[in-house]
Amino acid sequence: MSTSPTERRDDDFTFPTAAWVAIDVTALGVLILLLWIFQPEKGLLPEPSWLIDPLAGWLLGNVLGFAAYKTFLKLPPAGMAAICLVLVALSPVIFLKYPAMGAFFSALAIGIGAGSIIHRTLIERGTH
Repeated sequence: MSTSPTERRDDDFTFPTAAWVAIDVTALGVLILLLWIFQPEKGLLPEPSWLIDPLAGWLLGNVLGFAAYKTFLKLPPAGMAAICLVLVALSPVIFLKYPAMGAFFSALAIGIGAGSIIHRTLIERGTH
């Protein structure tokens, strides 16, 4: 039995890196589309807040997730994705009066989860 959390057995199912990248970009796209439809009045960053806030959160999240992937190695990728989904779902509730701030933190959660999972899959496949 392997002791390294990044080593996988042949019967383990994992998404390829490209699938995680597609999920990451799609999640950001859905978030931006929803913000474009329900444009918040005020954001953390300069206008247009419906675009700038989630993009900034997503970029920062991907960098943080890519850098801190070792922190999340004990979590399976699906578990990490589920945690991020819960954080994204809670964001509008927590930031009810400040939807653009909620969008920033939602995109941050998406980016951290995706960045760490993408880096992990690159390591597992030996391409990084």
